[in-house]
Amino acid sequence: MADPEWLPRCLRPEGLVRPVRVDPTGAHGPTRGQAAGPRFRQTSAGLHVPAKVGDEVVEQRILEQASRIRSYGAVTAWASLRWQGAAFFDGTTPGGSRRLPVPIVLGPARLQRDPRVDLSQEQLSVSEIAWLAGIPLTTPERAVFDEVRRRNDLREGVVALEMAIAANLVTLAGFAAYVVTRQAWTGVPLTREVLDLTGGECLSPPEVRMRLVWILDCRLPAPICNRPVFDLRGTCSGSRTCSIPTRALSASTTALITRDMSAIVVMWRGRRSSATTGWSTSRSSAETSAMATRPRAEWRTREHVRSSCRRMPAPGPSTHLPGGATATQPAERCLRRGERQLSR
Repeated sequence: MADPEWLPRCLRPEGLVRPVRVDPTGAHGPTRGQAAGPRFRQTSAGLHVPAKVGDEVVEQRILEQASRIRSYGAVTAWASLRWQGAAFFDGTTPGGSRRLPVPIVLGPARLQRDPRVDLSQEQLSVSEIAWLAGIPLTTPERAVFDEVRRRNDLREGVVALEMAIAANLVTLAGFAAYVVTRQAWTGVPLTREVLDLTGGECLSPPEVRMRLVWILDCRLPAPICNRPVFDLRGTCSGSRTCSIPTRALSASTTALITRDMSAIVVMWRGRRSSATTGWSTSRSSAETSAMATRPRAEWRTREHVRSSCRRMPAPGPSTHLPGGATATQPAERCLRRGERQLSR
């Protein structure tokens, strides 16, 4: 069973408390005297929750700050994505050292500045506002667009888009079509670069960052991610994270895989032996930067492909491989195909 900590979607917790305004009668909210006492906590100007309600839960923070929106506006960026179920948008800086203010886009509306919110006066179309569980949110495409620009970093922008795709909130094609309609907006050049580097197959931030090390630092071909791995007998050895079709490479983050019929790259978290498939694995969840500085001469070469392919067992006559293919070639044919790939 997958570790819930690494699932790209999460459920909104129950028991969230919506802030209320001061009520002179005390029927629908605290009186002015009660609001000023120790039994209530102010979440924004004129809004309060009971003091026993903490703001450690990120969804409670989002709800509290969304309640300050009056005439027009919507919660956007990471907060909108989290409220819609994207687990890896937890409202903190990398490493969780500091809380992020809740981003709100207002369009023509105005709100009082507050360190607990990040207010934007950018344009906001009515079609980009969606209500969910009582608060106004930007649509997923607009939320990702704002989050990529908020991060203002190529790699972290790719992480944001990949995690929104993993949470089934947007698609790569759908987001690309949205960006086309935002040609003159601030941050669009960065967003286009993010689109070019996004594969839409990673399931956690560490996988995305490792994939970018391969592409940007090691200058290797873009890998294929999260595909089941089969040996030539058709036995599935598990689902890994990333693979590079033209190198017999192996490295490891939380999960990663790539393969074609000749050479395979695997990044994986499982412990099952890869001896029957001829793959070698270099574990490196905390060594990403070290891998990036390694000379490319250390990566696997044709000799490794030959030795790996020769160790592959001959397949049976009706072995089924991913994509509906049938493995009927002997190991030597696999070897020749691998060498053709490397010679290109």
